[in-house]
Amino acid sequence: KYFHLPGVNEATVGSEQIAVNLVVLPPGAVAKGHIHHSHETVIFVLDGWSLTFMGPNQEHAVAGPGEFLFIPKDVEHLALNLSNTKPVVGLICRSDPKLYTDLDLLPHIDKAVASEIEKLRTQHEAGDLPKGWKKNYRQDFNLDDWKAMWLKMTGGEVRE
Repeated sequence: KYFHLPGVNEATVGSEQIAVNLVVLPPGAVAKGHIHHSHETVIFVLDGWSLTFMGPNQEHAVAGPGEFLFIPKDVEHLALNLSNTKPVVGLICRSDPKLYTDLDLLPHIDKAVASEIEKLRTQHEAGDLPKGWKKNYRQDFNLDDWKAMWLKMTGGEVRE
């Protein structure tokens, strides 16, 4: 349901402590519930809106363009694309160069959240998840826009 574009990892460049790749969740995609026992994950969302169910109570973590999501090791989680029409594109950084060597699937999460997914997508399409997202979402990634946003936020410089 989703795919990774390999970037930096043990297989591609011989990294020993990190893996970085691009992930694309197609419209309507739902990942499988799983857990990573030995590494942390940071996801930076470039485009689209995802919702990740995290922890034993499947708490909602919504992330959109320009936002980070941190998943500690040993935290069960399941990600989904909130849109049925637009993909989610993100940059994933993991403290494991082997990528998927320490992953256990947790089907109980899939079952626990299945009944919530369409309701959450409906809320998203109505502009209610997260609140007011539509007014700021252009639905495309533009590096110049990111640079301008960074300058506005920091008053600093963008290094080329």
